[in-house]
Parts: sequence; structure tokens; C-alpha cells
Amino acid sequence: MPEELRGRLDSRLGSAFGIVAGLVPLCAYIFSASGYAYWLDSGEFVAASLSLGVAHPPGHPLASILGHFACFFPFGPHSFRVAILSAVLASLASVFLYRTALLVITHVGGPSPFANHCLSLTGSLFASLSVGWWFQAIRPEVYALQAALLLFALERVTHYLVSERTESSDPRDLYAAGLALSFGLANHHLLAVLMTICFLPLGLPVIRERGGAFARRLIGFSFVGLLTYIYLPLRAWNNPAINLGDPDTPGRFFWVISAEVFQKNTGGGVPEPLEARAMDVLEVLGESLQWPTLCLALGGLYVGLRIPTSRRISSLFAILIGIFLAARIWLGFVRDNPDAHGYLMVPIAGIAIFAMVFLAFLLNQIVKRAPSMRRVSGPLGAGMVLVALAAQWPGHADLHEFRSTDIFDEELRRQLPENAVVLLHSPQTAFRFLGGELSEGLRPDVTVVPIPFLSYPGMAEDLVRRSPDLAPFLRGYLLEGEIRQADLQSLATNRTVLVEMDVRVPPAFYETLAPAGYYHQVLAGGAAGADAREGATTQRASFGRIYRSLEGLPRDTETDNRLLWRHYVNSLYYMGFGQRELAREEVELALHLSPASPELLAMRDILTDEEARGPIDITPFLPADAP
Repeated sequence: MPEELRGRLDSRLGSAFGIVAGLVPLCAYIFSASGYAYWLDSGEFVAASLSLGVAHPPGHPLASILGHFACFFPFGPHSFRVAILSAVLASLASVFLYRTALLVITHVGGPSPFANHCLSLTGSLFASLSVGWWFQAIRPEVYALQAALLLFALERVTHYLVSERTESSDPRDLYAAGLALSFGLANHHLLAVLMTICFLPLGLPVIRERGGAFARRLIGFSFVGLLTYIYLPLRAWNNPAINLGDPDTPGRFFWVISAEVFQKNTGGGVPEPLEARAMDVLEVLGESLQWPTLCLALGGLYVGLRIPTSRRISSLFAILIGIFLAARIWLGFVRDNPDAHGYLMVPIAGIAIFAMVFLAFLLNQIVKRAPSMRRVSGPLGAGMVLVALAAQWPGHADLHEFRSTDIFDEELRRQLPENAVVLLHSPQTAFRFLGGELSEGLRPDVTVVPIPFLSYPGMAEDLVRRSPDLAPFLRGYLLEGEIRQADLQSLATNRTVLVEMDVRVPPAFYETLAPAGYYHQVLAGGAAGADAREGATTQRASFGRIYRSLEGLPRDTETDNRLLWRHYVNSLYYMGFGQRELAREEVELALHLSPASPELLAMRDILTDEEARGPIDITPFLPADAP
């Protein structure tokens, strides 16, 4: 076959496989996405997209801009449209992963062109259909966008390394990679910095070899995406609905982009021991890629480092996997934090490539020893694609029936008293409230006070500008660092004040609070036992409606965690207020969700004495840093 025709056929084959690498996960993502924003940060990113707002540090300007364009999609609720954007971007990342795997496998020396394409597709499907990757693709988040940018940069750098010192070597590959990384810095800068560190050992010699003109162009392309950060002060000056950090001055701008508020949650600031975090990461990788794949990847790493021509590329991927995993271990909170999987999308891609490299090596050795086997290498590769689908599909993420956040919204905001002030302690509740209201606009009369964000620059000033009657309460909070009871009661004389119960509510405040549906209401004249018992009726009704609406729906961990936490803090309130029977009811509800919880079991033991009366010291059940 003429070389030109062979190249044309291989190009068409690559295009066809690339389409499959993107289309299969895209269909899977779309059909498993939810029309309702998920918990965690999803409500925030919907709100930032709708209002062109400023999300939590580092601001994520690129995600907000692209999310705003996604809101113009002509189908589904706004939250679904932003989730579809994540699906599209995660599918693009899968295509870039396929192309990267093909470059590496071909460079190492696969058994045949068709088998190489099949193995590359297998690797991309193993990664893109893993639970962690899938979950980032079906909800409003920043990680699918970041994966698409970083894997495009990786594909371009790999292409350059494969063709280096040949006529096809093109510095534009590195310019494109620099451009992608610069936009990655405008989305999730930590992950982009990690990728840049991985590229430095290979990039610095190239810069020295190609000279100053090349270095200046590369630096120029690497700064283009950073211009996206101009979005933050421009939008802050317009006071959008969500404006976390209010970066309208140089000092506030730096505070936002540096993510200073999260820097303490690293290394020694993480309560979990380092070795436990490492085991968490290893467990997540095993769940995502299956343990045999991890074993194959070790073989692929060995093979790649043994072959002289592929040593540089294999070293790059080994460094990449090591740095990203080390960063995730340093940050901690892996097992119970779905966002942690977003940090693992790139190392999952690298591990999948190494696994396919080892399979390609094995097939190549078989073909060398038995040339007649070359005829079956293609069908074997196609069979591996089916193996990838069969292995990954049963553990897929699925939110297509998810509507828990919408069910909670009835109690969180839709049924609130007119002109209420709501003090929210959970960031998730605040994000859910903002995202839902910007989508529906049902309760513009309600004033939301997000307690965790009151220390953010500009937050208190913005609340006072919108509701001047909050000034005394906010002034007291900022002066003393905690809510003052007198300020709450004073505010409650003119408006209905509702508090999301939390361990950060001082027990001394319980005497001013009475249950009121999902929340607790501040009573200007103080609360008595009769108020607590009467409010408990409305509280039971509120949670009863939630539980009835959740019946028949698939339950997810985050929704159960929300219910568990609400029952836990409600039981603390009743214990501290001396309503032991009501506290027992809440503890039993919580134990249905977490039967082995030592805290709940200890609370139940204390409450078993039905003859005892009066308040119970709840200090042992509060975190050390609680009031």
C-alpha cells in the first residue's frame, strides 16, 4: 500500500476513533445528568453563571463566563444547561486523552495501527467512564473544564516530544500547550500550576535550545489566558448577585485569586494523618480504574522507562502522576469529598495510558514471536474496548433521577415567611439558596445572611446596602467574631429571623430559639418549653414532607449527610433546651441514617433515662472550635 494512502487511512481511522472516544462518554453523561443542581458547589456555579458573578476564591472567572453562555442553551433548566457544559468538556478531555494515548502507544511500538487505536480508545474509556471522572461531568463544576484544558496541553506536549528532532517537530505545539495552561490558570490555578511544574524538566532544555525568540512567544501565549482575570474586578464593580470576595480593589483582587482563605486546609492543617490520606487516594484510584488496571500501569511504566526512545515521555507521565497524587494527599479530604476526584482526573488519565502501553507491549511481543497472531491483534484490541465498557459501566455515576435539592428547596426558601431574614451556617445551603433564587426568583423578599462568608471582603457592606436594618447585627458580628444574642433579638422585633441550626450556634442562644419548620426562629421575648414543643410539630411536618418526597428516589450520600446533620444539630438543641423526648426522636432518626455513629450512640445512652429531667450538657458533642 502506498505510504500516502496508508497515512490517509490512518488519519480517517483516528478521526473515527476520536469521535467514538468523545461520543460514548458524552451520551453517557447527558443521559445521567440531572435537571437539578447537585449539592456541594453546584448551586454556586449555577448562580455565578446566571449572574456573571464571582465564585469562591480563586474566583474561577473562565468557568463563570463559559457557564453564562451555557445558560443560553435552548433546553432544560439552567442548572441542567451548565451541567451539559461540563459533559461536553469532559467528553473533549476524553478525546484529548485518546489522542495522547495513541501518540504514546505508537511511539512505544504497538502491534498494528488498528490495535493501537483500539488500545488508545480503551484507555480513554477506562478513564472517562470511571466514577470520579463521570461525576465531574454531570454537575455544574470547574473540574471538567480544567481536565479538558490540561489534557489538551498534555496532548500537544506529547506530540512535540514524539516528533522532536524530526521535520514534523513544530513549536506551535508548545505555544498551544502554553495557551491552554494559561486558561487553566484562569479556572483552577492550582491544577494548572501542578501541570506546569510537570512540564518544566522537559520545557527548560527546549527553551535553551530554541533561543530567546521562542521563549518570548511561549511566555506571551502563556499569559493570554490570564487576561480572563480582568473579569473579576469588572463584575465586582457591577455588584452581581454572587460576589464572594468583592475583588474591586487590588488588595481584594489578590485575596480572591490567592485563595488565602483555603490555604490553612493543607498539610498539617488537615486532621487526617498523612498515611491515611495516601490510602484514601489509593482506594479512590482502585475504585475508579479497577485494581488490575493499576497493576498493568506499573508494567507500562517499567516498559516505558526501559525503552530508550520513550524514556522522556514515560518520565513526563510518571512525574505528572506523582505530583498530582502528592498534591491531593497533601490537601486531604479524599474519601468523603467528591470534589477530590476532580484533582485525580489527570493522574487517572496517565495511569490509563500506562496500562494500555503495557498491553500494547504484550501484544507486540506475542506478534514478534508468532507473526500469524498479527491478524488477531486488531480483534483483540476491539475486544478490549468492550472490556472497558463492561468493567466501568456498572460503577457509573448517575444523577438522572436526582431532585433532592429541589425537594429541600420547598423548606429552604419557597415556603418561608414574608420578608424573613435567614442566617445560614452551611455554605451548601447558601449556594443552594442563591442558585435556586437566581433560576426562579420566587423569594426576592427574603434576606440571606451566609455566616461562613461574612468575613469575606465586601460581604457585610453589600448586605447592609441591600438591607440597612442588618447593620447593628453585622457590626456586632464583625467586632466580636460571633453572633450577639441581643442583636438577633432586636432584629427579630421587626422581621422574622430564622437560623439554620448548627454546632456554631452557642448553646446560650437556645433560650431565644424555637423550631420553625426546617429552621429555628429567633423569638424577641425568649423561648419557653411550650415554644419548643409547639415548634417541634412544625419541624416534624417539614421533615416529613422531605422524607415523603424522597421516597422511591435513589438516595445519594450527600442528601443523607444533609438529613443526618440536621437531625444531629436538632437533637443538640432539644438536649440543651431540656426537651429530652424530642431529642430522643431526633437521635433515632439520625441513627437510621448512621447506625454506627459513636456520637449518636452516646447521645442515645444519655437519653435512655426517661426519669431524668432538665437540660443536658452538650459540650462533649460539639467540635473543639465550636462556641
